[in-house]
Amino acid sequence: MRNLTRLTNAASTIAAWEDWNKLAATATEQGHADLVEQLRPHKHNSWRVIDKRIAQLREALTQVR
Repeated sequence: MRNLTRLTNAASTIAAWEDWNKLAATATEQGHADLVEQLRPHKHNSWRVIDKRIAQLREALTQVR
């Protein structure tokens, strides 16, 4: 069961990074590279932290528009 949890966390982290990269690319194209750099998660963060940063970036982008 322990290995299943590790695999699930690893898969969730990979998916979170994919989501971050897509949102970061969109934000950069819209001219908000400064926000992306400010909120970029550390490369060793877990999916929970990455998801929080995704939410923060989305919120910041809605306030800028």
